[in-house]
Amino acid sequence: MPPEVISGWSTADDVDAFLLLDGEVPVAYGELWLDEEEGEVELARLLVAPERRGQGVGRTLTSLLAAAARDRHPHLETVCLRVRPENTAGHRAYEAAGFTFVDAATEAAWNLGQPTQYRWMVLVG
Repeated sequence: MPPEVISGWSTADDVDAFLLLDGEVPVAYGELWLDEEEGEVELARLLVAPERRGQGVGRTLTSLLAAAARDRHPHLETVCLRVRPENTAGHRAYEAAGFTFVDAATEAAWNLGQPTQYRWMVLVG
């Protein structure tokens, strides 16, 4: 993703953007999308530099974002994320960070109106 595209994502008032650095080198990016009406924070646009994939960076990013969601927005009950069904590496990283898949009925409801039938996960605990 070009940097100018990524920098344009974080301009909305209900988005908190984070960059994970290794020293001074960016290795991952993620956002928190706030939905006060639904009482939730969604982890979104989780990106890991291709050369850093398979090294635990995705799990670290997810864990740090989940902690930031809880710390910054403790009044929002649900911390969730969506992932493409074929993204098995993402599934593993998110599970290692404490997320679990929602039941089929919840997933179907959350996918209404979505362009893709995502797998939805919520933070446990």
